[in-house]
Amino acid sequence: MYPLVLSRALRERGNDVSVLAPPGSPLAREILQRGDIPLFTISGIKYIDLSAIYRIARLISKQGINIVHLHHSSDLWLVVPASLLSTGPGLLFTSQMSSVYNKKDLFHRFLYRHIDLAIAITEDGRRKMLQSCPLPPDRTLTLHYGVDLNRFNPSLYNREKERIRFGLDGKERVVGLLGRIDPWKGQKEFLLASEKVLAVLPDIKFVIAGQSDRENKEYEQELRGLVQKRGMGEKVIFTGFIKDTPSFLSCLDLFVMPSYHEAFGMVLIEAMAMGIPVIGTKAGGVPEIIEDGQNGLLVPPREVDSLAEAMKKLLFSKILSMDLARRGREKVKERFSLSLHTERIEEIYDLLLRER
Repeated sequence: MYPLVLSRALRERGNDVSVLAPPGSPLAREILQRGDIPLFTISGIKYIDLSAIYRIARLISKQGINIVHLHHSSDLWLVVPASLLSTGPGLLFTSQMSSVYNKKDLFHRFLYRHIDLAIAITEDGRRKMLQSCPLPPDRTLTLHYGVDLNRFNPSLYNREKERIRFGLDGKERVVGLLGRIDPWKGQKEFLLASEKVLAVLPDIKFVIAGQSDRENKEYEQELRGLVQKRGMGEKVIFTGFIKDTPSFLSCLDLFVMPSYHEAFGMVLIEAMAMGIPVIGTKAGGVPEIIEDGQNGLLVPPREVDSLAEAMKKLLFSKILSMDLARRGREKVKERFSLSLHTERIEEIYDLLLRER
């Protein structure tokens, strides 16, 4: 959860940060569990909820909020009116998903006119945001996510012990992916490509980490059925939900992200930070992370043969894998660290405060 990670990083640097979230939401539950961030909750939040707008306006004024950092476009319908009814804080919006809807109607023009700055997490996302939203280019910028290098540090994890935790053989090479089980995440293509890899490298283990939501239970069953039908039952593991991401990543020899589209690909830079060679697709923001042949490999989405060939290429060449992994971690340290990201956010906050 990016808002939670950013809030903690900002507080560690001495910033006064509070979070507003619906009660019972995953964000609210996580904060309550650790109790490390002031939390305000407002129930019954929905589009143009007059009661919620009034309560948010009171909260802004009472707490002396200088900047409100929004993370979902639906929040604009509440926070923009609330800001106009309160002390008028600076409004910053991070667009975490690429917008595909035209939002240049009268109502959206009113909302976006009151945003001081909009952040896209990739250049691809910024282009789409400018196409679909009524925002001038000079009030938008691109700022990639950052990964906590203190947590995603391969030297902190014992590979053999972590593999035992996840039921993996210490000697087998392991190829894995991590993410919600969903058709557009490409797990089916991953399995079909894995079958081709096993035909020439039968000693490989493949891991699908993550769980499906209610809408994709049938898809998960389809994947499990495919594994059995193709005789890969002893070679493919479904782990279910993974909470300790760096521990899981430390088990892998190769990480694959076969998604049809990714707004960014956070788990990709997490894998790179852990010193693991990566394969991604030429879709969405992924090409802004992976330079093909330099710090990973890129393949077209949905192309099973291309994915299988890329996997075999890295599994056959230890030297190439190690080289890409080394350069991948270097790129994360240079461009995608949480500390650099947080410093840039602070600079943006300072800019908004000076302009108030």
